[in-house]
Amino acid sequence: MKKLDFNFTPGMTLQGKWQGHTYRIMKKLGEGACGVVYLCKSNGYTYALKVGTDSSRLMLEVNMLKKFSKVQGVKLGPSFVDVDDWVSQKQVTYPFYVMEYVQGELLPVFLQGRSKDWIALTAVQLLSDLEHLHETGYAFGDLKTDNLLMSASRVRWIDVGGVTAFGRAIKEFTEFYDRGYWGMDPEKQKRVMTYLLSR
Repeated sequence: MKKLDFNFTPGMTLQGKWQGHTYRIMKKLGEGACGVVYLCKSNGYTYALKVGTDSSRLMLEVNMLKKFSKVQGVKLGPSFVDVDDWVSQKQVTYPFYVMEYVQGELLPVFLQGRSKDWIALTAVQLLSDLEHLHETGYAFGDLKTDNLLMSASRVRWIDVGGVTAFGRAIKEFTEFYDRGYWGMDPEKQKRVMTYLLSR
């Protein structure tokens, strides 16, 4: 990702160029391959705002969030809220989008000290959501614990950058979590998952 030439600081307000909505930055939540995510507030509501330099990559994520909202009965990722551009004081335009802020604990943190029943429950939830995603023709290419939160006793995905249509090249992935890193073909991966869930 091309580096941003600015830092959003707590209390700073930005306004969308096209929609005109304003967002007050609360704090930085994280940084990924194509943008920085901030906690923000607007009209009394709390959201997550992602800003970057590559509008085409961010639009892919926006389109994915919109697709998720059409999967009936399942919340596969954060809800989409807004998309716009922001113009810096240097007159550089940066694309951003706003999504639901999913509040919770990272899955490994949540599971610490809990029984194996919780591990089984979260695994079933995750596999069920992945099945729904696969039914829509997409794969989660960057599936890792950093992208999973436990929110209100439910596993939630917080980064859709790695979600890719079947047959297309994976856009984002983390090598250590990729099955290729471990030399696992799909059938071997399925046998390992079946074994782990049956214990």
